[in-house]
Amino acid sequence: MLQSDSRVALQSVSWVSLPLPPGFLPVGVVVSGMETVELAERDVVEAVDGVYLAQLAVGDSMSVQHFHIEPGADVPAHDHHHEQAGFVYKGVLTFDVEGEEHVVTAGESYTIPGGETHGAVNDGDEHVRGVDVFYPARENPDWQA
Repeated sequence: MLQSDSRVALQSVSWVSLPLPPGFLPVGVVVSGMETVELAERDVVEAVDGVYLAQLAVGDSMSVQHFHIEPGADVPAHDHHHEQAGFVYKGVLTFDVEGEEHVVTAGESYTIPGGETHGAVNDGDEHVRGVDVFYPARENPDWQA
């Protein structure tokens, strides 16, 4: 754990001693191979009508993506070889995975095995927001094009 008087490596400075609260890492600071990524600094893409995605951290083996889905919007059925684990932190999202319906509410997480056809819809009146993690990493998802 990073201590308040720890030395941290900055991208353009060799070493700097910063007074940091425990567990705090400024955006862009790399410590022991760790890199932080801030959602506000990433491009948000409207992948389909009402579905907004942002590529966040991408590691050697996995990647993180933020999603925001407007009321009434849906993610069309698709599949990919990546295993997908996610967490909904706002709203309710209804998934169709291989023809089976799954309702995921705020505070719940889920997994979808690689290769399974899945889609989702926001049937509610509230925006849905959440985070997905993919293994292996999705370095350049086709929705970024």
